[in-house]
Amino acid sequence: MRNTEIMLNMPKSIIISSIYLFNYNRIEAIGRTTEWHEGHSKFEVWRKNNANERQILQELNQANQELKILRHERLKQLYQTEME
Repeated sequence: MRNTEIMLNMPKSIIISSIYLFNYNRIEAIGRTTEWHEGHSKFEVWRKNNANERQILQELNQANQELKILRHERLKQLYQTEME
């Protein structure tokens, strides 16, 4: 027997319930896929934010180093002018 012959011999209520179950399973699968993508996109945002924070910290450290060098140079110049 073929699938179509089996379907024709089944009562209508069983056919409807099997179609409903098939659609329900498809909707659940779509829901799982959607949840995965939402979670992935949230993680992506978190990862970008962390990268931005690391870059900002790196820039702040670099700026602090440059300020220290500048201060040392100015102090050195001040001491040299006072010595003269």
